[in-house]
Amino acid sequence: MGYGRSFDFSVVKAYVGIEIYAILEGNFTFKISGLPALPGSRGTSSRELSTRDGGLPDLDLKSLELRGIIGIVVRGSAELDVWVLHVRFEVHVFAESETRLTYDLENPPALVQFSFRFGMTYSGACKVGSGWFSFTFEVSVRVTMEFQGEIEL
Repeated sequence: MGYGRSFDFSVVKAYVGIEIYAILEGNFTFKISGLPALPGSRGTSSRELSTRDGGLPDLDLKSLELRGIIGIVVRGSAELDVWVLHVRFEVHVFAESETRLTYDLENPPALVQFSFRFGMTYSGACKVGSGWFSFTFEVSVRVTMEFQGEIEL
């Protein structure tokens, strides 16, 4: 989900935007038991969905993994274009948190892993002159920090 606005004032143009996002995903592993063996096969079959007495097979949860991410991104840019002077800069800032829960019923305890990420990118350029008689100065800075850990439950 996001929102952005752009502005155009002839020689000055600008944009600002914000985005918020969230992701949740998971894996569940089940052990299927109670299925009859097919003639000529070894063990149980996952092709047959009912037991000999007509009931449903037993589904036992073996393990699970859940992962969630939530974050925010803020962007901004501006540009000035006047005769022989052209200036442009952009800023991009983000923060994100991620958590992962892993639980194996046959091998406890549960494990919770987490991480926090923060970052900022800045870039700017200034061009003076036009055509072959011009010079450009550019700068770019990127800073990213991450903190992570895990907890056994």
